[in-house]
Formats: sequence, structure tokens, C-alpha cells
Amino acid sequence: MNLWNTYEISVTLVTMLPSPGNETPHQGRSYKSRKQRPCDACRRRMICCIREPGSLACSLCTLRSTSCTYQSQPNVRRRRPRTAVSTATSSADTHPVSPQVAHSTGTTSDYQSDSPPDDWTSLFVGFSSDQDPYVLRHCRFNNDYYQRQDWACMRIYGNNDIPMHFTTVPDSHLDSDLNATLRCPLIETGSETHKSLIRSYFDVVHTSYPILDGQHIQTIIENYPPLTGIMYRLACPFTDINMEETWPEWYDYLHRVLLWHSRYPRLATIELSLLILCRQNSIHRVPTLPGVWPQIGSLVGMCHELGLNMDPSRWLIPAWERSRRIRLWWAVFMADKWHALGLGRLSYIHDDQWNVPMVSERDIPPQSFEGRAVPSSTTKLFIAMSVLTTILSDLLCKAYTVKSIGCEVSSDTADTLRMFNSFFHRLETFQEEHVKGLEGAADQIRDPTGTLHLAFFTVQIVLYRAILRRMPPVCVEAAQLRQGARQVTKNVIKFVECLQVSRLRAFWWSPLSRTNFSIAGSFMCNMVLTSTEDEEVNSWTSQLTRYRTEPETVTRQSHEVRAVDHAGPTLPDIGDLPMSFDQELDFLLDFAIPGELGGSYSFRENC
Repeated sequence: MNLWNTYEISVTLVTMLPSPGNETPHQGRSYKSRKQRPCDACRRRMICCIREPGSLACSLCTLRSTSCTYQSQPNVRRRRPRTAVSTATSSADTHPVSPQVAHSTGTTSDYQSDSPPDDWTSLFVGFSSDQDPYVLRHCRFNNDYYQRQDWACMRIYGNNDIPMHFTTVPDSHLDSDLNATLRCPLIETGSETHKSLIRSYFDVVHTSYPILDGQHIQTIIENYPPLTGIMYRLACPFTDINMEETWPEWYDYLHRVLLWHSRYPRLATIELSLLILCRQNSIHRVPTLPGVWPQIGSLVGMCHELGLNMDPSRWLIPAWERSRRIRLWWAVFMADKWHALGLGRLSYIHDDQWNVPMVSERDIPPQSFEGRAVPSSTTKLFIAMSVLTTILSDLLCKAYTVKSIGCEVSSDTADTLRMFNSFFHRLETFQEEHVKGLEGAADQIRDPTGTLHLAFFTVQIVLYRAILRRMPPVCVEAAQLRQGARQVTKNVIKFVECLQVSRLRAFWWSPLSRTNFSIAGSFMCNMVLTSTEDEEVNSWTSQLTRYRTEPETVTRQSHEVRAVDHAGPTLPDIGDLPMSFDQELDFLLDFAIPGELGGSYSFRENC
């Protein structure tokens, strides 16, 4: 917002206040004939047109060195019932929080509108912004909307204590034509291929990762075609459609759109970015994919631009959009925390900078594409992953920050055990309330709960890894903790061995699942290297060898499933998952344990 707009708002506020110099205690407002109509400039800015006696121009026109004109007609102020007030409409997404109305047709209508046009971009007003929300609250709102020629303000929460606003500017003020970047000749919305891929997406991907709204998806993809492209990519492995030749062109289009739209985000941009993170790579790499963490940072930044980190429960927007904002925030929260864990990075999201309530059943649409019912396991899975991620977030803050890692050596054993017990009890409660409630999903044709079980084991492993780093290597408590860690890794191995066809048919969250498999393997490597007894070395080595060889069988089973029907798993070939720690293991074991087991332990004792 430029300085001239700031001045205009100030003039508006001043004209709204009584002027002591113009009134006397027993004299009312001076008579003003209706013939003394405001000039065009004052009418457009909705301020009082003040002309001194004998002056040909009003105060504003005198300040601007222009003459007053009287060509425009009085504005007709439209009022609607309070229940109809909305800052978003069923036009599912061209702006994050803004109604979609017809384009303005003239200069006058630009100022009498009570909602922004289609081609305006909205951004959330932060509390420390130069556009002070405590000043914006005094704008002369028309149904919670105030617009000037090239700037507008929407009031989305009228609480007198915490005012919340979005400001909007015309898309013509942006550096690029956003609508031009959306055009894609690859999309054929009326074709049978399009219908089949969209249907497969909601049958398979959506039942595991329900971030889209199936009831509004048709409008969303019409207004935001890039979503169609990434839905094609995620759904294609579950069909007999071959689109391999066009994928390079699709990827170029999607990344180009994401590059431009990350600067001017919409809610659909958040959905696009989340789904791009879930794509499977055509080339198998180590889990720490280059470029992923900057993409997470951009994703979190877009959320702040759109105010997704704020509780929308009492905002003046439709209920379906409130649910959409809550659902998207928790999807971003999970992406940030799990990638921070897997990549060893510091989280972009801090607890004191968001207040969104926990996602609930009402925030997951009960129907998907073509009115099909969403399985109850879908809703429970998303909620369970959100709750588990809050535990992971607290664990990362307690045990994996730069300062906490530096204090590992001087950690008090009693404090360390108290921290362990606290998280251990939280995980036990989580297992009782969420994991066991999803046992019935195993009877489905596609069981999407594999991601949750693996994530639960991963948080347990991360907890044991953090605690063992702080414990003296030779003490009773450390020995007991190592026994508990061995049991957790046995659970992981059993989980891999018992993967059923129903889970192999389902969509697995990626790259979250890929990194979690790798974390389990690297943890076993560490336990081998920190063992001080031959028996323990042999035990951990046996488990590690079993874990490294078992994925080959699972991979063969997954290919058999893919051959039987075209609903092959989107989980990458599990035989390639331990690749990162596999190479590390070959190097470390050759260095640490020359020859047969039972050789020199000097390296392990210093780990």
C-alpha cells in the first residue's frame, strides 16, 4: 500500500470524526443543501467535499491542483442480510478469501461494490504490518468490504479486540499475467481419459490423503488447471493409462506454474504444492532429495501470505471454506515436521505463530467425486496423522534443536528419563485412541493405514535415539532403553514382513514413508556401532540383515499385484528404500569392524 493510499485512509478517518472548531455547544451541524453535491473526486474517495466560501474548488481538489467536476451520479449503496455476507463463494478458488462476482463495468461501480472482482489478489494483513489492522478496522466498510481505485480491504473477523483483514490489489499490478501461466494444452477435460484419471485419484489417492474437496473439485480444476496435471500424475499408476511420454512436458508446466504462483498464492496453489511433494520420482534416489526443503519453506511462506496459520472458526466465510483452510493448514504442518525430521532441518513452523484448531471429522468432506462416500478410515487416518505430528513436533523441539544437541553431554539422567516417560505415555495414549481404531481398515480393498503405522514406529525410534544419545553408555537405564529399542525395530521388521496386498494397493504418503523406512535402517546401524558386547552386536546385526533382505520379497509381491490389476502401489519399490543407509552401512562396518564380527570395538566405544 503506497503513501498516497495511506493519506486517503487518514483523510477518510478524519472526516468520520467530529470537528470541535466547526460546532458550538448549542448549535447543530450547519445547513447543507442537497444542491451542494460532492465533486467527482470526493465522491470516488467517499470523503466529505469541503469548499470554503468563495472558493471554486474543494479542499481535496485544491490540494491536488485540479478543478472540481460534477459528472458522476450518486452511488446506490446495496445492503444484504448479515447471513449473506461472505468473503468467499462457491467459485472454489481464484482467491483465498474473496467472493467471486462479476467484473466491474465502470468507474462508479468500482467504488460501490461490496466484494472484490475476480481479477484481484488477496493477502492476509499481519499484526506488525505497515497496514496496521487496528487502523484498517476504521475503514467505512460496506458489508465488511471497503474498496478504493487500486486497493481494497476485507474484514473477515469483526472482533473488536483482534481485527483481521485481507487487503487486495488488482492482478494488473502484479509482475506477470497469472491467467496466462495457467493455460495448458495438455488437459482435455471432456475426454474419457480425464474422467478415468480423476475418478481413480479420488478412489485411491484421496482415500489416503484427503486434502481436496471432492464436492467442489470440478469448479476448482476449471479455475486452476495445474491441479488437474498433478492429479493425473498421482492417479496414473493405478490405471492402465500410459502417459510416460508426456510427463516431462507436464513437469515443466507444473514447476513453471508453481514458480510464478508462489509469489501470488491462492488456496489451490497450496493444494498443488502439497500434491507435487507426494509425487513419485522416475529415478530412484536417496530420500534426502535436493530441493525439497526450499520447497517446504516456500509452502509455509505461502500459508502465511494467505493467513492459514490463523484460526478461521469465527471468520465471516462459508463453513466449507473454513474446513478447507483448517485441512490445508494441518497438511502443511505435517509436511513441514516430517520433512524436518527426515532431512535433519529446523522446522519453519513455530508453535507461538499459529492457533488453528485440530482438524476434526467435520473438516473432511463426507463425499468425494461424483457424490461417492468417503470411507471413515480416511477421516480417522488424517486426524491420527495430525495428532501424531504434534507429538513429533514437540519431540523435535525438545531433543533435536541446535541448543538441545549441544547440551546432550551435560544432560541430567533423571531429567532425561522424565522426558522419555512423558513422550512414551503420550505415544501409548495415541496408540489406544487412534491406531487401534483403524484396525478395521485392513478389510478394505485398499488399506491406507500403512503410512500411519510406519510413522508411529518412526516416532518411537526417534524418541529412543534422542534419549540414548543423552544416557551414559554403561548404566542400567541405558541397557533397558536399548532393549526397548530392539523391540521397536522388531515391530518395524514384522510390519514389513506382513505387508498385505490391501496395503500394497493403497497410496502411501511420499516422501514421508520413504524417509521413515530409511530412518529405521539407519537407527539399526547406529545400534550396531554403539554396542559394547559381542552378543548385542550379533543380535543387532542379525536384525539389520533381516531388514535389508526382506524388502526384496515385498518388492516382488508389489510387482505381482501390479501385474494382476493396474492398481499398483505408489509406494516406491521397497527394495530400494534402504539405499541411503545401505551404502553408509557398508562403509561404516568395514571401517568399524574389520574382518569378522568380534574384531576391534574402538570405533563403537567412541560413538
